[in-house]
Amino acid sequence: MTVNTFNEIEIFDGVADSSMERDENLEYTLLEGQRSNNFSHSLRSFQTRKGWKQKLGYCVFSILVLICMLTVTSVILHKTGQPKTAEASVKKFLPDIEIDVSTSTNSSSKFNTTSIYNNETTVSTTTTTTVWRVPEGTDVETILNNKWRQYDGINIAEYLKVEGGDPFYRSMAERSEPLLSFQRKGPGEYTQSFKVFFVTKKYPLDFNKEYAHEDGIGTKCLSTAEIVGDTISIRTLGGKKGPVVTTYSLKDHNDLWIVQDMIEEKITNSRIYKRENS
Repeated sequence: MTVNTFNEIEIFDGVADSSMERDENLEYTLLEGQRSNNFSHSLRSFQTRKGWKQKLGYCVFSILVLICMLTVTSVILHKTGQPKTAEASVKKFLPDIEIDVSTSTNSSSKFNTTSIYNNETTVSTTTTTTVWRVPEGTDVETILNNKWRQYDGINIAEYLKVEGGDPFYRSMAERSEPLLSFQRKGPGEYTQSFKVFFVTKKYPLDFNKEYAHEDGIGTKCLSTAEIVGDTISIRTLGGKKGPVVTTYSLKDHNDLWIVQDMIEEKITNSRIYKRENS
């Protein structure tokens, strides 16, 4: 009797241990399943939020692109003069944006006006074109509109010697008595022609801007011409002997005096012309 009871107790304990082990396994399986479900739920939630952000960003970007396209279309329609029905279709999509581009052009000014979101901004650009004219009734007008023949000179040989150049050039420049005339090329732009027999030497004369040319001995120079009172004044830079100032003026409103002043060398010469009968 005692042996049987002991065996029953051992059997009972084995059954109990097996039952407890199954319970622990079941509990562990349930816990793992719950963890897996929680992770899947979190992943789906993250993917859902990420998808909504992408969709929202795409919608915003599409709206911005649409606004830009319609705005450009409206401006093009205004400039090309398309029918107003197309303009009305644009305004249907953009009721809060007003774009008004108008251009008015005349001989002296140009205006551009743009109004955006009912806040008007006006940008005005004024362009003035000045046409150079010879001062009427002045000695300058007389100089430029006539031909002149040199008949005398002062200190020419000494000036040419300081200026440089070969002896043949100096001899010809000293003894020649050229015929001077001015040919108009455009507003404020002339060509000076010095003619000796069959040879003509030409120099530019531009009152609008600095201009490049060669001096009498072939040196490249830059000159600036301006009208000062009744005198034409030309300042030349780049010569071998430094800056030279040349003036054209009428003495007693009659004879033309062309005076050259070599500033650094402190020497001048004068050529005197009389009006040539046409």
